[in-house]
Amino acid sequence: MKGLAVLRRVGIAVLLALIVIRPDFGTTAVETTSARQVAIVLVVDRTKSMDALDVDEGPRFDRLRTDLIELVRSLPEASFALISFATEATVELPLTSDLAIVEQRLAALDLESPLRADGSRLDRPLEKVVGLMQQTIAQTPDGLVRIVLAGDGENTESGSQASYAPVRRLISDGVVLGYGTEDGGRMTIAGGTDLSQGYIPVGGSDRPAISRFDPRNLRTVADELGVPFVHRDRAGGIDAVATRIGEDTVEGSALSGRELTWLFAMLLLILALIELRASWRGLLSTARDRVRS
Repeated sequence: MKGLAVLRRVGIAVLLALIVIRPDFGTTAVETTSARQVAIVLVVDRTKSMDALDVDEGPRFDRLRTDLIELVRSLPEASFALISFATEATVELPLTSDLAIVEQRLAALDLESPLRADGSRLDRPLEKVVGLMQQTIAQTPDGLVRIVLAGDGENTESGSQASYAPVRRLISDGVVLGYGTEDGGRMTIAGGTDLSQGYIPVGGSDRPAISRFDPRNLRTVADELGVPFVHRDRAGGIDAVATRIGEDTVEGSALSGRELTWLFAMLLLILALIELRASWRGLLSTARDRVRS
């Protein structure tokens, strides 16, 4: 009996130690959710075709600018970089979390002059986009990099368009925003709705040139990027875009050790009750012996 009592008390001591140490036995997968920094690269079409008057009887670019400024204001925790493209592609802003500067730069963007226009191609900023994406990833290695490409999709330069597929592996999400109508719109020489110098003509004729929105080209680019295409044919609704690309939580799984403290506690309780019972019986036996004597 004494041997059993010693083993029981050793078992109680061991179980107490295990409860304090809380060792893990084996592993199990658990679901995890984590918040990460969001970095968004804005790619903006500022070719002269974005001045076409077919969005609420105003220039396409006015709607684009309003949308992107509203988008920036809707995502105060995000960082932004900005690329514009026309005859050439330009990095207007490297990655910054100063949203006031991003808004100012968007507000200051001008469309190219019709005198400088040399045809348009949607792949013109591609090299700059890849370079800026790689730089952004280096700055935020644990962040979520997104792209917002905004334009009318019209190509007037000959040649085949390069694929945006190389960008897909650099981003976690994004959106392609399209502006204009397939019926198209005329563009003023002076810009915007200023008709003082008339409309841009076709070649040397008196007929006004018509710029036509190309949703098929924009959808192709969206598919290459693996992101949705959204035709911005009416005011409002940019909040849904902001919700998608501003999502900063990532769900995943991680390996965790199996917690067996509850089992040790149950065994300890059983041994403690047995020990308490044995001690109580010993006390009763001692009391009876005293009474007899």
